[in-house]
Amino acid sequence: MSFEIAPGEVAGLIGPNGAGKSTMFSMVAGELKPTQGEILFAGERIDPLPANEIFARGLVRSFQIPRPFRRLTVLENMLVARPQQRGDRLSNALFRPGSVRREETAATSAAREILQELGLLDHQNRMAGGLSGGQHKLLELARALMSDPKAILLDEPCAGVAPAMIEHLSEAVERLRARGITVVLVEHNVDFVMRHCDHIVVMAQGRVMIDGAPEVVRNDERVLDAFLGAGHA
Repeated sequence: MSFEIAPGEVAGLIGPNGAGKSTMFSMVAGELKPTQGEILFAGERIDPLPANEIFARGLVRSFQIPRPFRRLTVLENMLVARPQQRGDRLSNALFRPGSVRREETAATSAAREILQELGLLDHQNRMAGGLSGGQHKLLELARALMSDPKAILLDEPCAGVAPAMIEHLSEAVERLRARGITVVLVEHNVDFVMRHCDHIVVMAQGRVMIDGAPEVVRNDERVLDAFLGAGHA
């Protein structure tokens, strides 16, 4: 299969269970290696690279089941996600403590701004393990933003989330769009996808069924059959 996402676009990757959506995400993010073909990001091939190098280039993913550090606070989870901090090196902590402190202060300020933007600032001192499912999804997104990404892969952000929290996630996706961050959603909530995506790739059995604008995908008989079953009319 082959598809392309334009910079700054919000795109959806949808399809029935078992279509290969999460596997595709894992390959793009470097967690699985394709046995053939190429994956390009910002014009450069990334499929031979390990996941940490792909992350360093600005391609970040979230997970269907969030993976916070449950025994750290929300704010501490944010600070862990900040890449290339001087304090990560023991020599800097010992011989350049002032520089480390200034960087930590800046990182804390940036983390609080993101938490404020996503409605989590009031929970900054709460243990991450005590958050609700929807708040975990928002924290996952907030941690991704701490890395100053160029693109974010969101794996089922609405799964297991209460309807009221889905509205918060909708606002968050539109904030990503306003920042110019490329977003790719894997999501079973088709209404959410149709609401936010500029274009949609529909997968079935590891292949692209259709790739087009939401209004084209919405009315395609193959898509209706895949989601609703043959004879849906």
